[in-house]
Amino acid sequence: MLEIKSPEAAATQDPTKNYADTLWRQNPKLSPNAWRLVAGRTVGKIAGRVASPFCEAQAPHIADAINSGINLWFISITDFTALKTFTEALNSTQIPRDAITLIYDYPLSAADQLEAELDLLPAPNGISFTSAEVPPENELLTAFTIAETAIKQGKMHFYGLTHAGLAAPEDAPHHLNLAVVIDAANAGAKAAYGRRKRSMLRTLNTPLNLLELGALRHNAHTAEELGGTQTKVSALELASRANLSLTAERPLTAHLPHSPDAVWLIDNAQTSPLRQELLTRLQPAKNTYWANTLTPLENIALNLITSLPAVTAATVMPGLDYGNPDLQTDTKNPLPEILTPLLEQPDFADPAPLVGVQG
Repeated sequence: MLEIKSPEAAATQDPTKNYADTLWRQNPKLSPNAWRLVAGRTVGKIAGRVASPFCEAQAPHIADAINSGINLWFISITDFTALKTFTEALNSTQIPRDAITLIYDYPLSAADQLEAELDLLPAPNGISFTSAEVPPENELLTAFTIAETAIKQGKMHFYGLTHAGLAAPEDAPHHLNLAVVIDAANAGAKAAYGRRKRSMLRTLNTPLNLLELGALRHNAHTAEELGGTQTKVSALELASRANLSLTAERPLTAHLPHSPDAVWLIDNAQTSPLRQELLTRLQPAKNTYWANTLTPLENIALNLITSLPAVTAATVMPGLDYGNPDLQTDTKNPLPEILTPLLEQPDFADPAPLVGVQG
């Protein structure tokens, strides 16, 4: 007999959607724009990352973060301390495990050990292969075939890739063309299933923050148009066309040229010059969000990135001061001289398309 379910029941079947709906009922002012989809799962636009040696500092805050809406989490598969810390925090809440989307970071070079690792650890929803080097296509094909096989065996549901080269210009030595990644995933799916099948490549992670916009700005990736012609588009554009979720890594940390240290995009005495530079350029008169000088710098940074339609989420490490806030600007490269060209990127001429309407 055909069972017809009411729209309300159908809309809340998935546990991640139930989780989002519960939070909305508790706080009706919660914006529906706070959520995106990853592989069919409803996740918050702010994702969590747990990592050693910061677990001790993170531990008191992870449960609060989960209860407050962070249900997409990244943990290194080799970081047992982080996994233990996260598991204990989750168990202290009333949130069921299936309301959480858990992704393991997994080294691409160890792809041949993936099956054994998945047998030893709590099953994730997906994995994200990591590589410091630019992997050749045959290495991607091998890893993706193993991942597709693990999915076929029911050990996980999707996989992705974490690589800084996805945001790099085409002439950079660490540039990685997303089209090559997509082709390798499709070939891996065919190798695993013995037939043409859409791959389960679903996620990408790459650096993206309000000062480093390479994934948005650099047309460095090959897209095939109707009729077979090829054009170059940005990583965000090609990811969107391929229905891939993109997570912004380091959304609160910018590595600037000629500067030995990262700039931490949080409010403190040391970052006040950065804040003034931002307010000068990002304060359109009609936008009350930018006009409010009390808006925390980290909120500005996260809103800029998560307002991009192709960005699924931005990762933060709950409970941490995001690092040493000292800018340590040297006299040869004073901060305004470093920041000004970055803040005058074309994307900031009119920030409204980036941030949407705030108020």
